Amino acid sequence: MKKVLLFLFLALLTTSVNAVASDDLSADVAKILKMDLSHEERTDSAFTRVCEYNSGNLGRESFITCEKELKESIIPYAERHDVSPVLKARIYDEFAQFMIRQGRDRVDEARECRDKALAYARKAGDWYWIGRVIDHQATTEINIGDPTKGFSLSEEAIAAYKKSPHDTDKFIIRLHYLQAIVYLQLTDMEGLAKVIEAMRKFAGEARAENEPYILYNLYSVCEAYYGTLAEASKGKERKAYLDSLNRYSLRSIQIIEASPDIWHTTSVNQSWNYYNRAVMFLNTDEIYNMDSVLYYCDKALNVNHHGKTDPVQEVRISVASLIAEGWMKQGNYAKAKEILLSTLKELDEAKVINNLIIDKAELYKNLISIARESGNYRDAYEYAEALSKVEKERYSEERTKAIKELEIKYETQETRLALAESEASRASTLMWLFAATGLLLLAVVIFVIYATRQKRRRLQREMEFANLRADIGRQLTRQYVEGLENERERMARELHDGVCNDLLAIRMNINSGKPIENTAALIDNCREAVRRISHELMPPEFAYATLDEVVRFYIAKQAEANEGKITFVYDSSAEGTAWDAIPDAVCLEVYRIVQEAVGNAVKHSGATDISVALHLTTQSLDAVISDNGTYKSAGKKGLGLESIRRRANSINGTVTVDTDDTGTKVTLRCPSDI
Repeated sequence: MKKVLLFLFLALLTTSVNAVASDDLSADVAKILKMDLSHEERTDSAFTRVCEYNSGNLGRESFITCEKELKESIIPYAERHDVSPVLKARIYDEFAQFMIRQGRDRVDEARECRDKALAYARKAGDWYWIGRVIDHQATTEINIGDPTKGFSLSEEAIAAYKKSPHDTDKFIIRLHYLQAIVYLQLTDMEGLAKVIEAMRKFAGEARAENEPYILYNLYSVCEAYYGTLAEASKGKERKAYLDSLNRYSLRSIQIIEASPDIWHTTSVNQSWNYYNRAVMFLNTDEIYNMDSVLYYCDKALNVNHHGKTDPVQEVRISVASLIAEGWMKQGNYAKAKEILLSTLKELDEAKVINNLIIDKAELYKNLISIARESGNYRDAYEYAEALSKVEKERYSEERTKAIKELEIKYETQETRLALAESEASRASTLMWLFAATGLLLLAVVIFVIYATRQKRRRLQREMEFANLRADIGRQLTRQYVEGLENERERMARELHDGVCNDLLAIRMNINSGKPIENTAALIDNCREAVRRISHELMPPEFAYATLDEVVRFYIAKQAEANEGKITFVYDSSAEGTAWDAIPDAVCLEVYRIVQEAVGNAVKHSGATDISVALHLTTQSLDAVISDNGTYKSAGKKGLGLESIRRRANSINGTVTVDTDDTGTKVTLRCPSDI
């Protein structure tokens, strides 16, 4: 499963180094900020120049230079002049990126900078940039900060992206991808399954031109999911998981080879897809096939890497190590040893190697196994010493014990070789018996230690994810309660400062016997204030939910309260627009009308079936409430229709009521853009 996890991380992380340009960036920025342009155009041009400089100079010195220009020139200029909030959000967001690229010690500064970027994006009301800033925050937290906070931020970013009119499909699926990595780190397969379901649902909603990219990410997560399940399963269940793993692995490669979208078909990613498929054929006994391993290793080595025919060093070394493992599995130890030693030599000469891909300890372990199988304990001892140096801080106690055992075996072998002429038969028998016993004991010790550590890690991950869920739940509850309290405080101020003062003045006029005209004017003012407050009342659900979601929840609660007595059906549709585009005032009045009509049907009609349907277009919003009951009162006022019509008039809408032997239907139609 380690290789599958690496595959996920590599889809997100890329490394490259370009030559540093010699442009005088400070002079260019100073010149641009004095050009005959508007303040907005000057700031935008100077910011673009900094970004261009950085794109050609990826390195710490370049990040420091660009950060300095933003901090000392562009940001002060933007703050002094009339520059749009969106441009300020972009500048502060990139400012934070330069800090992050310089190391973990700048994370706290970057967080403060992103808070400013988010404030400007919210001020502009630009959902695209709100999503981008939160997206960058989430990515930073998951990779080098607090994964729990990053997970919560990823949900916020997805919600913001969905409100943007721009094409944000690739950003949304990438955030789901990040969430999958968090669940994989916690080994929470239930959570990972939910992410996969969300990705499948989104794939059906996204734009057609983004389908290859979205499916590629979905299939990659499915590979990790079924690979992990296969490792923990046996028999028919394991075979079913392996079939699914094989199917999704092949689909990923088919998409990569067929799609021209360079964003997700970078050469390095393509090499690792072939590499991971070769790993699957090598390490899965049910589908083991050395020919397939060699075929996909060859494909990985021959990918065109941005015009270069030679594969990048990481790919070349990893593939060589994998092929050596294959020859070991077939018993060709000489060939495997040759490849492993060559790989170690190249690895030692390499300057920059991704430690997620290359694990020198694994190479030495394989060499030790080869030496043991060949009976060459001198080499095994030397490789074990090298392994101890590589893993000095990790597994030090277990590795020291292994070296001591191998040293004893080596010394025993030397002693017996000295007595070979006189006791050849007896010495040979004792040597092999001793070696077999030692290997068995070593295997038992390593297995016990491994099992204990895995159990401890699993418990730790379960606790971490439980804390994650609890934190998210508390946060949502706190936001809801704060919304309620703020609304109550506002209403209290309105009633105290307005209505109560008017009522006091009315009482004083009455007591003092002033003319009725003065009192009538105060009464009118009081009535208008009360009417205004009542129209401003908004259910707290509308702070974070659309009209469609609020009505759906209300119908669900009614169905639960009348279970076994009344059957409720709710349906909704939107054509050419979204539910969150409806003004709050329209949402509130439509919601109250639906409440009144449904309440009348439940209380007075004796209906057994009630249906509610909402239909939204760019021009109008229709609401239809139908039931199969019979009202005892024939008067329209008895049905609360007067209240319904008043609410409809307030949003320029019309209400019709049709009643026959089959039941009653209330129809509301109003403009959708009041």
